[in-house]
Amino acid sequence: MRNETRDRRAFLMVAVLAVMVTVSSILLSMLPNLLRLRREGRFDNVRLQAELLAQAGVMRATSQLQNNSNYRGEEWRVPIHKDSKDLGIVRIEILGNPSESREVRIVARFVPNGIEEVPNAYEHSVQTELQLKIQTLPSEDKQGDKK
Repeated sequence: MRNETRDRRAFLMVAVLAVMVTVSSILLSMLPNLLRLRREGRFDNVRLQAELLAQAGVMRATSQLQNNSNYRGEEWRVPIHKDSKDLGIVRIEILGNPSESREVRIVARFVPNGIEEVPNAYEHSVQTELQLKIQTLPSEDKQGDKK
């Protein structure tokens, strides 16, 4: 009887070890894929942030050109979130003369942790041509009509 109990325990222990080895090997084979997906998710997030910054740059350039025909561009450094060190950098450059259609070059950069030299920073460039119809409205101030 004692031998039978020992044999059952030994068989059970071998079975449990076999299951543990099988489960461990399955989990280890999944690990590279999980790490790759995590990296891709981070990259997609950074890429999307840079694209949104570029779109904001296009809107800013359009607005500034409508208000000021001599606008030549600017550079922003935007903190992404108040609790994070992430930084957005948008560089707007206006090419061409004010009398012609203007070409706008925008380079938007999302910099994780605020360190610009880091290899996981993502840059998104947009180059577009803006043609704005700017109307000058008559002034409401009629100083010459005073009698």
